[in-house]
Amino acid sequence: PRHVLAWKTPAASLTTPGAAIQAVLADYLVGPTSPLYKQLVLQEQLVESLSSDSYPHRDPHLFMLDASLKAEEHRAPVAAAITAALQELASGKVDAARVKAIQSNLRYSLLMGLETPEDVALQLAWYAGIFGTPKALSRHQQNIARVQPEQLVSFAKRYLVDSNLTVLTLTPAAGGKK
Repeated sequence: PRHVLAWKTPAASLTTPGAAIQAVLADYLVGPTSPLYKQLVLQEQLVESLSSDSYPHRDPHLFMLDASLKAEEHRAPVAAAITAALQELASGKVDAARVKAIQSNLRYSLLMGLETPEDVALQLAWYAGIFGTPKALSRHQQNIARVQPEQLVSFAKRYLVDSNLTVLTLTPAAGGKK
């Protein structure tokens, strides 16, 4: 079973911080260092995986959180835990040290992935295609480094709201393969 939350978000731009905020926010909410990941994946073991499908898009897109549930009966507690984490964020409780660590990880994991000229070319082309400039990758990384904890709160209050939310629930048919 899957439980997916998707909020409408604006198109990525290098002149606004939205794309950079989403990059940090995805790891902040459901990355392997997040309290939610530790709770749902490691401690309570209610989900197989917890992730975000968040990357820049040229057009308005969705900021998604995706939980692969171990069992259907875990849907309600998983949904409640995600809601609680979002409410905590919107209330202004943000760990500034974790934000800095996530920014560092985003920067250095990208750099570590650039092992061949082809890797570099693909990344440069990907970001240039989205943002429309050859300097897009560098500028996006600079924007990520400038994200402040209060921007995560503001983004959550503006975009991660019920009126902007689509929930997708996938449940295997009774007797179907798991």
